[in-house]
Amino acid sequence: MDSFSLEIILKDLTFQASSAPSEILNTCIELIEPPAPKDMARVTQAKIRKNGRKFLNIALVNKCFSDLVSEKLGVIRTVGLLMNKYCYYNEDNERSIGKRYDSMAHPQLLDAVCTQHKYKLTFSTFHTYDASIDDDIRQIVTLTPQSINCLTELRCRTEVPVLYVACANESIPLSTINFLLENGADPEQEILDNQAKRKTILADLEENDLDQIRLDALKELFQKHRNKNSVQVEEIEEI
Repeated sequence: MDSFSLEIILKDLTFQASSAPSEILNTCIELIEPPAPKDMARVTQAKIRKNGRKFLNIALVNKCFSDLVSEKLGVIRTVGLLMNKYCYYNEDNERSIGKRYDSMAHPQLLDAVCTQHKYKLTFSTFHTYDASIDDDIRQIVTLTPQSINCLTELRCRTEVPVLYVACANESIPLSTINFLLENGADPEQEILDNQAKRKTILADLEENDLDQIRLDALKELFQKHRNKNSVQVEEIEEI
């Protein structure tokens, strides 16, 4: 049975649904609801609009259904607003080829961490980094964690992760770097330099004109998360 048929049936059962147990209602909704943004392989504006309409149709069945999907509908709306706000890469994101970043990732985080970057050829919607962008970075990562996996090109380097871009951007506070590391950014991730050599993020940053105080602080942060990851691996192996 397709989702359209299920929606028609649910609307015909509005009276019964209003008194049905929440477990039954949740099961019905699970059959027809679209995936949440965090579960999408690739988030685009077209998908957000389409899924938003589906959630809205479910919410319009009656108050019970509206209450059950209100939080998810709110997430869809917030992701849509963030995509509209950080829009530099949106045109690229809607097509499948010719991108300036990895096609399977969510570009709003890349857009945000490029703000007020001193490197040339870093592109962003906004020119000045402030607390609101810092808050948005946390919201983007929370709602679309796959955005951490976005790769781009930077200073003759390819396969550059968002974490590298953020570390090299001295406008971004270390607390935000720590947040990225706590939410899936890999301190051991490598980039590809202009001589086709693979380097870790820190190894490459050491060869550039990054402020020494910031570099030392980044080394401490990275080591902290390496140690944390090692402990987690050991705990898993002991199970």
